Amino acid sequence: MTENNKVTFYKELGSAISNARKLRKLSQEFLAEKVGMSRASIVNIEKGRQFPPIHLVWQIAEILGINFSELIPNKDFASSDLNPSISKIISKKEKQGLLNNNSSAYLKSFLTKQLG
Repeated sequence: MTENNKVTFYKELGSAISNARKLRKLSQEFLAEKVGMSRASIVNIEKGRQFPPIHLVWQIAEILGINFSELIPNKDFASSDLNPSISKIISKKEKQGLLNNNSSAYLKSFLTKQLG
């Protein structure tokens, strides 16, 4: 992933978080408190200036009451093999009904780019 693509990805992710938060009429302060961060960190994530780790994006989605995949930009990334243990976790979540096919594909794409 080029640096430009990375910046674009995180700006779109931040925008999705901001839109979902506003739709639910939640403040940045509320979200920051729930994830154990400062309001400034939430502002920077929403503006794409701070790159949140995958577990934080997942936590934010849960707080906002939405599917994780709704936050991930819909980009066509070239795929490479994920670490087998990560693939196992994703498969397990699919079997538990916590991820549908689209969510799984987005998650795999996101992780591939983050780890690759």
